[in-house]
Amino acid sequence: PLFDSFAKMYNLAKDKNKEKSVLIVMTDGEENSSKEISRDAVKAMVKDAEARNWQTIFLGADFDVTSFASSFGVQAANSLNMTAANYAPALQNLASMTRMYAATEAKMEFSVQDKANAIKQ
Repeated sequence: PLFDSFAKMYNLAKDKNKEKSVLIVMTDGEENSSKEISRDAVKAMVKDAEARNWQTIFLGADFDVTSFASSFGVQAANSLNMTAANYAPALQNLASMTRMYAATEAKMEFSVQDKANAIKQ
């Protein structure tokens, strides 16, 4: 239940009322079983997170997540498609970006090279 899970993660971050938060979604496919939250509600949460200067990242595990993430208002630079062979380096890159955001509030974005590295054979 991707939408329901996102809402729980968002609400936990919102309840903590932190200046900086990173919401990370990792999926291997589209939504198929949420019962409580709609796509529009998730889109509104993503918009609110952006207004708070929080970072929202969508990761696709062997799944082209870019167009899916954009349906929630997430920029292409904040989504990453990964193949199984590249999970570890892609997640290490994400960890580095998260540390940089925590230290300097640098916007988290995947470069063209990051995206190529995450799907290389």
